[in-house]
Amino acid sequence: MVNVSDKKCAWFVSAFHNQQDQTQFFLEKGIWELATKDHKQAHYLEEMRPGDLIAIKTTYTRKKNLPFDNKGQTVSVMAIKATGTIVKNFGDGKTIKVDWKAIEPPKEWYFYTYRSTIWRVTPGKSFDRELIDFTFNDVPQRYSVYKNDSFWRERFGTQFAWTGFYETFADRLLSYADDRQLLVQAIHSLQDSNSNLQWLEDQYADGRRAPLDDICPFTVMAIFNRGLSVENRRRLATDLKNILGINAETPESFRGVPTVNNQNSWFFAYSKQRANDDIDKLWRVFTIAYKMANNDNAGQYEEEFIKCYDAALEVKFTKWNLTLGLFWLSPWNFVPLDTNTRNYIKDELKIDVSFSEHRPFSGSEYLSLLDKLTELFNSNDYPIRSFPQLSYQAWLKTKKDGDVKESVPKAQFSVGAIAVSESTQEEIKNYDLEQIVSDGSFFHLEELSYFKEVLEAKKNIILQGPPGTGKTWLARRLAYTLNGTKDDETIHAIQFHPSLSYEDFIRGWRPSGSGVLSLEDGVFMQAVNQAHERPSSNIVVLIEEINRGNPAQIFGEMLTLLESSKRNEQNALRLTYPDKNNNHDPVFIPKNLYLIGTMNVADRSIALVDIALRRRFAFLTLEPKFNQAWEDWLERHGVNKEHIKEIKNRIRRLNETIGTDNHLGRQFKIGHSYVTPNDGEKIDNVRNWFNQIVETEIGPLLEEYWFDDLRKASDVRKQLLDNW
Repeated sequence: MVNVSDKKCAWFVSAFHNQQDQTQFFLEKGIWELATKDHKQAHYLEEMRPGDLIAIKTTYTRKKNLPFDNKGQTVSVMAIKATGTIVKNFGDGKTIKVDWKAIEPPKEWYFYTYRSTIWRVTPGKSFDRELIDFTFNDVPQRYSVYKNDSFWRERFGTQFAWTGFYETFADRLLSYADDRQLLVQAIHSLQDSNSNLQWLEDQYADGRRAPLDDICPFTVMAIFNRGLSVENRRRLATDLKNILGINAETPESFRGVPTVNNQNSWFFAYSKQRANDDIDKLWRVFTIAYKMANNDNAGQYEEEFIKCYDAALEVKFTKWNLTLGLFWLSPWNFVPLDTNTRNYIKDELKIDVSFSEHRPFSGSEYLSLLDKLTELFNSNDYPIRSFPQLSYQAWLKTKKDGDVKESVPKAQFSVGAIAVSESTQEEIKNYDLEQIVSDGSFFHLEELSYFKEVLEAKKNIILQGPPGTGKTWLARRLAYTLNGTKDDETIHAIQFHPSLSYEDFIRGWRPSGSGVLSLEDGVFMQAVNQAHERPSSNIVVLIEEINRGNPAQIFGEMLTLLESSKRNEQNALRLTYPDKNNNHDPVFIPKNLYLIGTMNVADRSIALVDIALRRRFAFLTLEPKFNQAWEDWLERHGVNKEHIKEIKNRIRRLNETIGTDNHLGRQFKIGHSYVTPNDGEKIDNVRNWFNQIVETEIGPLLEEYWFDDLRKASDVRKQLLDNW
């Protein structure tokens, strides 16, 4: 058994060299090495020390045959093929000696993965500790914890549900790579019934005009990723999926998906201007990018990707728009570098990177940025956690007073003859308490009204309750109502954990892009500054699992300033550190800043809430809601009344057992979220759906509840499934 706290770090490394798996070679020789000394991660070799833990990993994605309900979405997988301890570092910047132990068959870790050749994991964060325990101590992964984390909940929720359609569309397109005539014929067959496809006409050197006789995959996807209305985009996407045999639901929304101009949507020039292999080049980069996103160890394809990417840039009219095509192909693996996103990366994320309007990134520059962003996304307190979220926030940043409509783009930037719209054009609607109900809340309007009244009066509230009662879901929507719009730009989200510090949350020293330490504001001070800059807006800090942190340590002197009566200049205090300009001016929290925390009252690993924190927050308790609104929701998603009654009775009996247990109580009840389908999800086989939830989500939770009496946990789980 490895004591995780005694280890400074663990190394997770790839064994692929030049697309060849070297695992067996490394095991036989008792070494691990980089393919070349000039590898971009070679500097990590200098940090590897004898005694460090090391594991050989390979990363890929999967949609099927997973040990949990993935809602049909792609899941990142990391297989552990061998573990060991570093014995010696030869100091040559390439090779280390390792005492290896093979893992047969390889064991799989889900969600929290990293594709680079070397991943240095330190046990400071909970996910990192659990990964090390899983790898070296055979501690099972708690799938439900990761699925319910804000990052992966975002992926398996509805905001970015469009990504599944795009991935499936790209998957189907690849099957036409060797039979493009069939693809072209299928598309042309739609032209008679759809006026939005009349632009697919080529021009030849002899002056002729005729329908395209070849097409690249990016231009195909551009058909429904142009500056059109949502209705037209959905109609085009639906027509294409039907004619191409794509089995996926057409997205309801395209918010945050960058588009090309509907007048110039090709990624290549007319026949009279293009080289014979231009379209081939675009298919090649599409194919290798697909392999990177969907196969074992993306690193093995990097060299070929760079070559194909750079070749594609030689195609007339392919510039920055190539990155949009890659994003459409695999939104969770590639970043779009349209003007909005480039500006957001530089101005909002403050990443030290140089963009040129007229010179797009090379393949190696693009991959370097991907690695940098992925590393930042893995930080618990980073404001952006994925490429879809980055694209969405970049789009949202461009809106003016909430007036963004999806029709003709307001502004465009030109790259050759291709124009890329500054934003997708979709209306952001007013958001109020009634909208929360429409979104699927099982709380009545009167209850929601009370919650909002308390929030407006107290400024700081904590939504507490048993697991699965929708605390995080409701917290964000209450935040939306404060501004009357579904605007994530005014919301700063963070999850508390035991190692979170004042320096992380308020202000402290952090390494800059140049490697020098500098004073940087944390999430809370960023929100405070935004609230001062935008006095007409309400700014909200969402704190998940607020009771997991040490409030006195995290808030510091700010804990005093949280009180609504002290939110003025007269009560301003100097922070522990000056700002990055070395100014040490007193700070106060403005009245337009709100805090909404969530707290799982069933987590026994967490200490009681600090009295000082409790005095400054109002606590609102959310109970499981198996009411008529919940029943109506299930019925709309394909569950009949008889099955609804059966599920309700089984969960009710379970909660009675939990509530009367001397070691548990009502705060450990099972909430309605466990047995609530996602919006748009159709339940075809209710018994299988319920059985999977019990086996993969409720069952493991019961084992935690009755950790000292696993037989009882097993009996209770069995009762949930018996006679059905």
